[in-house]
Amino acid sequence: MESSQMWKVAICDKDCEICSYIENIMLEYQKREWLPFIIEVFQSGVEFVNAMKEGAFFDLIFLDVRMRGIDGIKIGHMIREVMENEDSKIVYMSEEKEYAMDLFAVRPFQFLLKPLKKEEILQVTQNAVRLMKKDDNYFYYKKKRELKKIHVKNIVYFEKIGKKINIIFSDGTTDWFYGTLKQIYKELEKFQFFYCHQSFLVSYHHVKMFKYEYLIMKNGEEIPISQPKRKKVREMQIMMEASIDRE
Repeated sequence: MESSQMWKVAICDKDCEICSYIENIMLEYQKREWLPFIIEVFQSGVEFVNAMKEGAFFDLIFLDVRMRGIDGIKIGHMIREVMENEDSKIVYMSEEKEYAMDLFAVRPFQFLLKPLKKEEILQVTQNAVRLMKKDDNYFYYKKKRELKKIHVKNIVYFEKIGKKINIIFSDGTTDWFYGTLKQIYKELEKFQFFYCHQSFLVSYHHVKMFKYEYLIMKNGEEIPISQPKRKKVREMQIMMEASIDRE
């Protein structure tokens, strides 16, 4: 299981020299600051969009306005509107200042004018890292060598089936990965995830009703509460309801 402090960076530019330039600066900064970056480079807009459509999430994106295949402005609109992703920090890059005004609708994190300067890349990276450190409400999981990221509030529950972990999201979609509920619980206990069964780890915030033998979730599903877990679940329910009453 990856740490919740792992960050993915995409460098997207049609010019391989620019990609290498940014990547080397990022690697140098990563080594100096001991930061857990995973860096991926794309020289085609189509390649980058396909990676995101397949589930890749990038915390920080250096995006050339004039990408091949699909330009950076269209990619930005896809990220924000089609994929409904407001979390990725997009840093646009262009030789032309005029583009800066066209990008407001995409809500970019920053705009860098080419030729790029090392100090500007470092400054924008430092600013992004500072904000990312404040926001740790994400769960990371690895599937087929791809690191995926989901906001904790969008997770309804995890179900262990053999060596696989099924993850059920609030929008009705699902995914799976290899892992253990024990490790997931260590990461997500602070977000009020609890065991109701040795095979189920559930978000308290997605429970609609507590019954003696099962939970009714807000998505309509019923999840069993095993005999050994009933006392713990009841204690947790009382504790959570009492804390809500005090607020």
